[in-house]
Amino acid sequence: MKKKRLVDLMDFPHDNKYKIRLYEILILSMEGVILPSRFNPARHLNGMISELLSGIQLEDNTDAQKAASMIMESYNAVSDFFMSENENFIDDAVKLAEKAVDSAIEYQKKKGLIDLLNQCRDSFDFILDCYEEELAAMTLSKEVLENHDIHNHAEMCDALSGTAIEAVADLSRKGERAAYYRQIAVFIMTNLIMMNDAANTIRLSKTPKPASEPAVKKEKVGRNEPCPCGSGKKYKKCCGRNDKVVYL
Repeated sequence: MKKKRLVDLMDFPHDNKYKIRLYEILILSMEGVILPSRFNPARHLNGMISELLSGIQLEDNTDAQKAASMIMESYNAVSDFFMSENENFIDDAVKLAEKAVDSAIEYQKKKGLIDLLNQCRDSFDFILDCYEEELAAMTLSKEVLENHDIHNHAEMCDALSGTAIEAVADLSRKGERAAYYRQIAVFIMTNLIMMNDAANTIRLSKTPKPASEPAVKKEKVGRNEPCPCGSGKKYKKCCGRNDKVVYL
């Protein structure tokens, strides 16, 4: 039976003690999931933990360990989200994006949404830096090609980064309210999740498969022959004592 994760992304605690928001941990964890082999995953994970804990007042080392464990569990939950087979992946991606956006608005309203959009932009740029060539080779659906001047996933990723920049500029104007930009933020976050899924597929295709070890043929040893371990005893009175073969 698979162990249940302590952190459920679909029910992430917005009021957790450490005030870590779903959008923060989701975006940083997604970058960790798609890391190319040239990156050091342990270093990236340590950097993520440090970044998330940098603005938190911790009581002591035990409290710091609990906070780090929560981040690690959240990272593993994000990894499971992308690695597990899920027929409802697109629907779940939309739901997760909505929860992430709402966590940003709940956190600091307009300022929180601007932070989310800026992090989305950086994440789109990170994906392009890692996999631009491979994404450029991935064509889009006929519907997208007919309605947009975009030809592949790399151009889509770049366009979404630009959309996030434009949304930040609009939202930064005086008088603009976060609630009016919720839907565009959900659109951007959903597409970031989908683009990470594409990047993860590329990463997996480039990961070398472990070489299978050749089968070693075990030589038969007679029960009265010297034991091959070098003890000087007969095989039947040494290593052969635990032999499960029944001799008639």
